[in-house]
Amino acid sequence: MFLWPGDRNLDSNGDSDPDNPADRRWTKLYMRDREGTEAAFEIWPVAQDPLVLQVLGSPPEMAARAAIFLALETGGHWSADLADVGRDPMELKDLVGPDFDLTEALDRANRSVWRKATRENPYPNLKA
Repeated sequence: MFLWPGDRNLDSNGDSDPDNPADRRWTKLYMRDREGTEAAFEIWPVAQDPLVLQVLGSPPEMAARAAIFLALETGGHWSADLADVGRDPMELKDLVGPDFDLTEALDRANRSVWRKATRENPYPNLKA
């Protein structure tokens, strides 16, 4: 996972297909670390055409981490307000916090078994 290393006990909720974890059509997501840090973030749509998502986090570094990953994954951009759209997601790297290794997090996400999840095979880590 990008935000937390290793297997973490996470609380999450969103508007994806609850029967298929490979569903990538969500526009709302809440995620919280249950393992002591209480770090959390939320993503909500604020406009539909084009789709604009708001990212909030506690601590604020969580919002920056989630936003940079989301923008890089989707080929999107970020802005601090709707009047200033189209900024490069890598501008957020100074906001992710000194204890967060962005390069390692990107590598960790790229190695994740969930990259192989599809609607037809939502659990690529389980053998049939």
